[in-house]
Amino acid sequence: MKSSQANVLRWAYWFGQVDSRPLSLFRIGFGLLLFKNALYLLPLAHLFYSDAGIVPRAQFWPDPAQVGLDQFSLLNYVGTSWGVMLLFGAWAGIALALLLGYCTRAMTILNYLFWLSLVQRNPFSLHAPDHVLLLLSFWALFLPLSHSYSI
Repeated sequence: MKSSQANVLRWAYWFGQVDSRPLSLFRIGFGLLLFKNALYLLPLAHLFYSDAGIVPRAQFWPDPAQVGLDQFSLLNYVGTSWGVMLLFGAWAGIALALLLGYCTRAMTILNYLFWLSLVQRNPFSLHAPDHVLLLLSFWALFLPLSHSYSI
């Protein structure tokens, strides 16, 4: 980069064109990580997120009419083991579509909603890297991830 391009007082420094290939490589790596995480959590989903598992929804909300009023989680509305497994399978499909660059903007939004659902439904089953992935999912909402290396 020339020193004239690195001038922070120039308009093009802040609002100019950028090469989006590194962001697309980030999308591929991020998609791989999400897909691995979805496959890792798939066999554990019924244990941590269904009503038959360790933390049923009734533990948080004694009145079923109040389920999810104070927080957003798709998992608040699915209590059966097979329903939770189906939702985690859909998340694996979302991660795979994000990895391949298929409907990237929609898959990024769905991935963020699913991560938010995981954190809000049972925060006891997660640790710090899961919160970092939630923040990266939010950050990815505003990036042009589909400009290169996408189908």
